[in-house]
Amino acid sequence: MTSLMNEVIRKNQRRNYLVGPNSTGKTHILNQIYRDNEEIALFFDETGTYQFLKNREKVLRSTNNYVYPMEETRGEKNKSNPEIELISEKSQSIIEKVKFINSKIIDKKESSGIVKIKKMLSILLEYNLNAIEIIIMDEPENFLDETNLKYIIDLLEVFKKEGIKLFIASHSARFLELSSAKIEELFVCAVSFDEGNIKYEVLNKTLGDIKCIYNGVKKEIELNLIVNKNAVHYGQLFQKINFLDDGEINKQHDDKLPSNGKVLDMYLETIIESFDFYQVLLYKKVIIVEGLTEKLILSRVPVHDLDYQNFYFSNGKIHIPFYIELFLSFNLEVMSMFDSDILVEEPMSNKFICLLTEYLVEKYRMNQKVRLISSERKDLEEDYTVNDILEIFAFESGVGKAQLKKEGFFKPYIALFSFQENIEKYEKLSLLLSNDDKIQDKYLFS
Repeated sequence: MTSLMNEVIRKNQRRNYLVGPNSTGKTHILNQIYRDNEEIALFFDETGTYQFLKNREKVLRSTNNYVYPMEETRGEKNKSNPEIELISEKSQSIIEKVKFINSKIIDKKESSGIVKIKKMLSILLEYNLNAIEIIIMDEPENFLDETNLKYIIDLLEVFKKEGIKLFIASHSARFLELSSAKIEELFVCAVSFDEGNIKYEVLNKTLGDIKCIYNGVKKEIELNLIVNKNAVHYGQLFQKINFLDDGEINKQHDDKLPSNGKVLDMYLETIIESFDFYQVLLYKKVIIVEGLTEKLILSRVPVHDLDYQNFYFSNGKIHIPFYIELFLSFNLEVMSMFDSDILVEEPMSNKFICLLTEYLVEKYRMNQKVRLISSERKDLEEDYTVNDILEIFAFESGVGKAQLKKEGFFKPYIALFSFQENIEKYEKLSLLLSNDDKIQDKYLFS
């Protein structure tokens, strides 16, 4: 693992975030980076305490200089003048930011978070920063509420501005979100078992890597479902994922026309630079859900009924194949729940959706890291007889039964109401989710 991180050190990448489940080696990597670079590094642990391998001398500060006290360890016993070193512009900038943050928290109540921040600020004021090129932090978000966490973010910004490389292990999606962490800056620590041996990995992707995954999935769907299956009446469904990259645009249009390939970049960046995406990377497993109905219901499954609650909202089945491949690329175990969309009299507009169900089932049938669960009937609502409570919901909500059937807006809330009215439905669902056996022949809710 450390060979990859050492490679990063040799690059000019300012920020490096180590994320992933617990016990995947994040702190071990930080310690190794510090051991390899102790002369130019500062290491703060999760309490804000400075970790060191050898003793560093504290300094005093004058206006422009670091001043070392006269000590035997610094030279001759009768040294007449203290050793002085000019404070660099980089260090001055950091000191000014530290003093500013200090002024904001000096009168705050001594909570665990404030004590932690004050420890860190004190270290930055008491030691010579001139030679510091690397700062290492282990879970800086610990003990900090939203406001205090922003002080750490502010501090990290000045480190970045002054060219200091940051190596940070974090288990907080909110911290990554506030830091505006880029995909290239994320190093996902993963552990797996290979023929009985424990295998540790550090996985890093670029936006280009993600684009390759996206375009590969898009082309496979187009080939398998539209070309081979002749599903020409798919309406606008495929257009939801049919963003063109620059190469495709140049082939299809005159070069004089403006390129819209950046739309794909922007689309992917909004996905991978978000709280929900960061949150997924902190766990070993993820459940991808198709729609708001599943999201609302699954988020309320009792915690003790699942060994994890890490849900990702795909916002439509057409996006699920990409998300499966994306999360597999980070070595996650993936479960996906979606509607089969099988109708007795199937309209042509729904044919592509049913083909997509068949495509997913066939593609991942033998993949031991992917488990698919599609509804036995058309959707979750039918499997769990959600619409049986329409009259009760109409009475409770004040909305007419005919309007509830007509408007799709109410569908997720009717389902949630149905589950809350009958807790046995939650028990049935949680039993399905906690079943680790990979289903080979049927992918059913019930």
